[in-house]
Amino acid sequence: MLRFFSQRKGLTKVVLWCFIGVLVLGLGIVFALPDGRTMLRSLGPISSSTVVANVNGYKVTVADLRNQVMMYASSQQSDSGGRPQEVNTLYPQFGKQALDALVNQRLVERECDRLGIDVSTKELQDRITSMFRGPNGVWIGTPAYQARLRSIGLSVDGFEKSMANDIRQEKLQNLMTAGLAVSDSEIEDDYRRSNTTMKPTYALVTPKVDAIAAATPEELRAFFDADREKFRITVPQRKITYVFVSQDALGKTMQISDDELRPDYDPKKFTAAVRVSQIVFKIAKPDLEASVRTKAEEIANRARGTGEQGAEDFAELAKGNSEDPATAANGGDAGWIEKASVPAGDPRERLFQVEAGQTTAPIKVGNTFVVFKVSERRERSFEEVREELMPSARARKSYGKGVEVAQQVETKLRASKDPVAVAAEINGTLGAAADAPAVIVKETPFAQPGDAIPDIGSNPQFEAEIADLQNVGDVGSPVGITGGFAVPLLAEKRDPHVPEFEEVQDRVATEYKKERARQIARQTAESLTTATSPDDLRAKAKAAGFEAKTQETYKAGNSLPEMSASDLLDSALLSLAANSVSKSVIEMPNGFVVLAMSERTEADMGDAFTQQKEQIRQRLLGTRRGQLFNDAMMALRKQLEEAKKIDIYQDTIDSAFDIGAEMDLDALDLDEGVPSLPPVGAPQGAPGGGAPIPMPSQPMPAQPRPSQPRPAPAPSAPAGSPGK
Repeated sequence: MLRFFSQRKGLTKVVLWCFIGVLVLGLGIVFALPDGRTMLRSLGPISSSTVVANVNGYKVTVADLRNQVMMYASSQQSDSGGRPQEVNTLYPQFGKQALDALVNQRLVERECDRLGIDVSTKELQDRITSMFRGPNGVWIGTPAYQARLRSIGLSVDGFEKSMANDIRQEKLQNLMTAGLAVSDSEIEDDYRRSNTTMKPTYALVTPKVDAIAAATPEELRAFFDADREKFRITVPQRKITYVFVSQDALGKTMQISDDELRPDYDPKKFTAAVRVSQIVFKIAKPDLEASVRTKAEEIANRARGTGEQGAEDFAELAKGNSEDPATAANGGDAGWIEKASVPAGDPRERLFQVEAGQTTAPIKVGNTFVVFKVSERRERSFEEVREELMPSARARKSYGKGVEVAQQVETKLRASKDPVAVAAEINGTLGAAADAPAVIVKETPFAQPGDAIPDIGSNPQFEAEIADLQNVGDVGSPVGITGGFAVPLLAEKRDPHVPEFEEVQDRVATEYKKERARQIARQTAESLTTATSPDDLRAKAKAAGFEAKTQETYKAGNSLPEMSASDLLDSALLSLAANSVSKSVIEMPNGFVVLAMSERTEADMGDAFTQQKEQIRQRLLGTRRGQLFNDAMMALRKQLEEAKKIDIYQDTIDSAFDIGAEMDLDALDLDEGVPSLPPVGAPQGAPGGGAPIPMPSQPMPAQPRPSQPRPAPAPSAPAGSPGK
């Protein structure tokens, strides 16, 4: 072959250029396709440095995402101690918010780089040593610092990168919000709002859905036609045919031998009767109960023997102490107590668990304390209880058989796609009667995630299994449902759409009742606004079937019973004078509120206000700065998203976290970034001391707390920081 090409140099060039052309064309097609780059990425191995997101050139890696997930988990699990779960098991809970925070962090880094904002070594060292202090208030020392991070699964390097970006973000926020100010009138309004004490009366009128009569078909159709879009089905629906393996019916096809049943037979569990002797102590008056119990316990201890004292003769103790003459004369012998004669809940039920020859502690029976001694027991034989043992044995055995049969159903159904034929074949193999089949074919209506399915109900496992069925005829794995197992097959799929009335008739009926109940509740609440005083509001609410309540002490920011805190409620209450009723109804999630003011005490605008004025100014300024910064960064993110400059590689993320159990955890650089000594002069503390590790926070979209802006971690720490 080589000689062939060497003798035909012109042909060699043609072949070579054809090969290069095909290669270039193939690469061009790959990169031109929407999923081309994704395909190429998926061909390479996943490592800690693999990129999972690109924010205008600022990359997020697998290691970044894993470390951020661990940070979120650690901040919630700091009280549990020890290393949190493996990161792959935490990703479903924390992954989305962790990735979102990392994208925001890269936006912050981009802006800091653009504006030349950086962090010095000393700034980072000072921040970390101030955070990690022991009970004595001094720096805990480098070894303890490293150990505390690793104990909760955090990379030292990753944590310090996050802290560096916290500081950068604080600087960026200060730069962007330097011109903001808070006026004196705003400070006064805030103080008055927080320090005015009120005594409100309120009536909450809740919709009574159960009181609404069923609508006629004509009313329901009119309600539906008035707003069809309200009933739009927004997600794909699936109709599932499933083969149901009935555990109960399967059990009836199974024979249980005596040898299989005998291990379940415990004679103690099948006591038929006990013969007892008793010593009775009567409680003459309720206030004597404690002393009677003490006396009964003393006699019980003598009958059982305590310490070096041997047990005394029970019959003699009964003759000398029992207050039941009929049995005392016979040494306490009370004869046989049949278990069937003791009602459920009777304190004497515990006697059937007592061994022959044992004496009980005092048992309260009616208005007496009784010390019992069981002298004989009579158990029911295996033959007598055989049928009682059968159901649990069948259930246990049929479960294992049910798993086996369900797996057979899955195999046959994947091959034939014919549920009816599969059910008939397996019923024949099992010998199930025609009128009591063990394997049955059922079908669901069209359903979407969250719907309760007839005969199945709300079953997350079944819902998750059918969610993976994409094409008609796809077969899922067996799922445990009430009474047995289901093997699903996708029979039909329907895309989102505006439904016809018949498809959603039940939903329309439910929504109609809810809407009608809210209309009536609103009308009732509006009628209460005619009240002239808090007392009048109470009277009118009672006449309407509701209760008006009074909150003795209330300040803005608090919440009224049955309702959550609400700025809307606070503003309405602050506008009410004493002994007045609001003429407006406030709509809340759980009903409609009518407010009245019984009393109010205005805020003291003297020395107390003067002392807090500057603190209030800083709090309001911090809130305003945080809001402005968040709004600006969210606008920047939206701008970059619209310009297609933020890429999330979800396929890579899925692969990284699916194979995480096989990845070398050392690839996460957990041992990089060993910190240097703290700044000169920082005191050293004992290892292991200090408060829980403060976690770097995230910007956007959450609102920052007043005077405590929320910084976001950065991907890298400045050279020479702790850890370098």
